[in-house]
Amino acid sequence: MPDDSLKLQYFELSHSKLKTLHLGSAPNLEALILEGCNDLVELQMPAESPKLEYLDLKNSKLTNLHLMNTPNLKTLILEGCNDLVELEMPSECRKLAFSSSVI
Repeated sequence: MPDDSLKLQYFELSHSKLKTLHLGSAPNLEALILEGCNDLVELQMPAESPKLEYLDLKNSKLTNLHLMNTPNLKTLILEGCNDLVELEMPSECRKLAFSSSVI
């Protein structure tokens, strides 16, 4: 992503045809919404996402998700993520929605 991504706080690409998303550096990102990205198989989060509080990946095709660098994550939505077999997340997460997933 371009250098402007350093300022990015809210990023929504719901229902897009993305297959992969590499966020690079987005230290100010607070919300990432990828609901309905049915073709999404790879999400590479920034090395550090200290401000990320809300992540919606509903109905993605991700098989693994590593979120240990998101210490302030409060809401994680994984409903319909039927291919997800590996999840690493901080214990501070307050809301986890994952009905219809295999985890």
